[in-house]
Amino acid sequence: MSSSTTLPTKENNLFKRILKSYEHKQYRTGLKFAKQILSNSKFAEHGETLAMKGLLHNYLGQKEDAYELVRRGLKNDLRSHVCWHVYGLLQRSDRKYDGAIKAYHNALKWDPDNVQIMRDLSLLQLQMRDNEGYCKTRGRLFKLRPNNRINWMGYIVALNLVGRYKQALAMLEQFRKLQFVDTEYEASEVLLYQAQLMDEAGRPTDKVLAFLSENQERILDKLSFLEFQGRLLVADGSYQRAAEVYNQLIDRNPENSIYYQGLITSLRLTSPEEKLALFAEKHSRYPRAEAPQRLPLDIAQGETFRTIAKLHLKERLRKGVPPLFLNLKSLYEDAEKLEILESIILDFYKNLCSSRKFEQSDDKLEPPTSLLWTLYFLSQHFDYRGKMDRAVGFINDALEHTPTLIELLMCKADVLNHCGDPRGSVRCLEEAQALDTADRYVNCECALALLRDGRVDEAGVMVSRFTRDGCTISSYLREMQCMWYETKVALTEKRSGHLGQCLKACHEVDRHFVEFVEDQFDFHSYCVRRLCIRPYIEFLRETDRLKRHPFYATVSELAVSVYLLLHRQPGLRDRKPDPTPEPEAARKAERKQRKAAKRKAEAERQRRMEEERDRMRKEQRDRKRAVDSGETESDAPKEQELDSDKLLHTETPLTDALRFVNALREFNPASISTHLLAFEVFLELGKPLMMLQAVAAATRLVGNHSGLNPGPPDISALHPGIHRCRILFSHWWRRNSDSLTNSDVSEMVVAIVSEWPPPYRPDAELTQTNEDFLTRTPDSLAVRLAVARTTASLAPESGPRAAAALLFDWELDKVRESANSIIDALNALESLENGSLGELDPSRIVEFKCKCRSLFPLSTCFNADQDEGTDDEEETPQTYQYLNGDYF
Repeated sequence: MSSSTTLPTKENNLFKRILKSYEHKQYRTGLKFAKQILSNSKFAEHGETLAMKGLLHNYLGQKEDAYELVRRGLKNDLRSHVCWHVYGLLQRSDRKYDGAIKAYHNALKWDPDNVQIMRDLSLLQLQMRDNEGYCKTRGRLFKLRPNNRINWMGYIVALNLVGRYKQALAMLEQFRKLQFVDTEYEASEVLLYQAQLMDEAGRPTDKVLAFLSENQERILDKLSFLEFQGRLLVADGSYQRAAEVYNQLIDRNPENSIYYQGLITSLRLTSPEEKLALFAEKHSRYPRAEAPQRLPLDIAQGETFRTIAKLHLKERLRKGVPPLFLNLKSLYEDAEKLEILESIILDFYKNLCSSRKFEQSDDKLEPPTSLLWTLYFLSQHFDYRGKMDRAVGFINDALEHTPTLIELLMCKADVLNHCGDPRGSVRCLEEAQALDTADRYVNCECALALLRDGRVDEAGVMVSRFTRDGCTISSYLREMQCMWYETKVALTEKRSGHLGQCLKACHEVDRHFVEFVEDQFDFHSYCVRRLCIRPYIEFLRETDRLKRHPFYATVSELAVSVYLLLHRQPGLRDRKPDPTPEPEAARKAERKQRKAAKRKAEAERQRRMEEERDRMRKEQRDRKRAVDSGETESDAPKEQELDSDKLLHTETPLTDALRFVNALREFNPASISTHLLAFEVFLELGKPLMMLQAVAAATRLVGNHSGLNPGPPDISALHPGIHRCRILFSHWWRRNSDSLTNSDVSEMVVAIVSEWPPPYRPDAELTQTNEDFLTRTPDSLAVRLAVARTTASLAPESGPRAAAALLFDWELDKVRESANSIIDALNALESLENGSLGELDPSRIVEFKCKCRSLFPLSTCFNADQDEGTDDEEETPQTYQYLNGDYF
């Protein structure tokens, strides 16, 4: 029987009780009432009742039954707004927002004035950033319920989001007149929001200022008021009043550098002398503030800078300020200031060693700690400059002076890491962690060092010292969205050859960003209800920029590179990474200590797993008891557990890579690596226009960074990655242009490529162009690697041998004098080991490691196989893990 028939009074009352039970989350009770209606043969197929029964099953965790019942209800009554609304709720609970929106629209076809459906629809439209649809829905709600202040403010926010400022301001003014505001704080927020709207709408600055002055007494957030007013006064040219405002702001917070910049602009100070005089005045007024002492160093030049820097360094070295170098590191971008700072600190060091004074003209002797912090600064300074032997020497002297200072051990760990000695870095940080086991920061740094050394299990044990009891490490870190750790794990696993685990870590981070977006859902109604509109608007805009975060960019680039490897080398799916034995230099005591740590880690892991199982059993029992009672709903749908093996054996690696590439192109377009990776993916997909688009974007970035035109005629001026992309595109076009059926695409490609330098065009001798690119910069390992990879791609049969030869045929002295980093060598080593240059004899890889050891004598990550030793006991060896410059 069709459920469109109106239910009799008895059944209708039962249906109302179902709705009431749903609202009060008494799902079992609601099912009993539904059963009473459906047990009547006349109403056994009543669509709305079936739909509500399915919704109740959904909240009891019975998804399959829920969908079956709701679909039956829809089939029996397609014209019921209740059935469509319930179907939308079901879709929304599974985060299928597009489907839910369609269901709500269908519901509104049969009940156009249903307020609840429109509210649910508006929330989903805002969640999906359908601002025009959101504005339309909010406008309908406002017309239906004009006495509700949430409908007023919701419509105003919608008008703001779509840029209809004039209408939004008119409504906001009327909103204030109707006195919908309950508290003084809400009134203050509404006034500030109206001023912000006026400014965004382009209203004259003097009118916005007049509005702020008129309502100054009613605005409680004085800090926001002053910041807004100061910015507007500068824009309006009222510099004297702006200076007064910025002086008030500095009185409130003398450490905010933005206020000082605003004051300088307001006072129209142009010469360095005037600016320095202002900072001197502020320093005398706020003697304990750091900003008026640090900011003059950005302005001063020459001898003036030397004088100010001496005073700045003396005071902080005498006091012992560990982050002094980090505070001054931005000055190192100026070569002159860098040299001045180096001469000052070296003079201090010599004088302290000889006379315990910073300068011979000083009257008082310095405390012994002054020499200690000077050595600490010198080590960081030379580490930054890449003079690793001097950095190691100074930090060793500092440790001889005070061997138990944690900051010194952490500094030495950084220096050794930059030298290429991850094992030594771990030892220093383990010692530092043992000195203060309650320091979470040191604990995390130690875990990070273990990851650099490839010891993932030990890093997990280290982190577990600060995790919740009764919870496994992985589940806790996933629950806490600890992305720094997961990102480092992904990098380490890729370098180790565990591509499945690497992809799993990448997808875990990707899920966190999805969760960040999902978590905003509950704030859409809350912020409008509480009239927190200014922070809410900024919250929406910031959420749209979330994936610009470096964590997301790192894992996305990593995932794309892995998927490309899987596509180009399918055999990697079944190949197990070859363990690299320990070098003979690693002493037996260290090996035994590591094995003991492994046994301890395994025991700890087993204990935690057992505790987690017990906890999960208890939670399941409690949840089942609560659900069975009908007084609570089941948990929200959980994401399926990621399976590293399934991710590794994907049948569509390019499709999976394309998802990350599209996100990178949207949120991280300022990175050259984004476009180079995009080119590689589009090359494999055979999309010529997308390839050219990626090359053009990368070329523009290089031109912007180097001051070159987008198409430099000298091929040696090209970025190595762009050189590779142009060569590979021309090679691809030469082989595939005849098979293209779209003549418009062919004409566009020919027009674009004709603007390239002649050596890169498809009719050129590409192999010769590739060789010429190397001859112009033969001492760069990065260039050699790009040319080698290009050679292997141009000739897959004979290319690998020739490509590998390019990485061996270099003169040590010349390369040493060139600006090569250990990262370039490690990237070349990774290409040799992962087979991207073809299969090579292991002895050739050993040969490359030997040359790199000569090039980087302080590094221990190029240990050749022939230098490895064995131990009496069987153990799983570890390898040194350095990944794409991440740790440098």
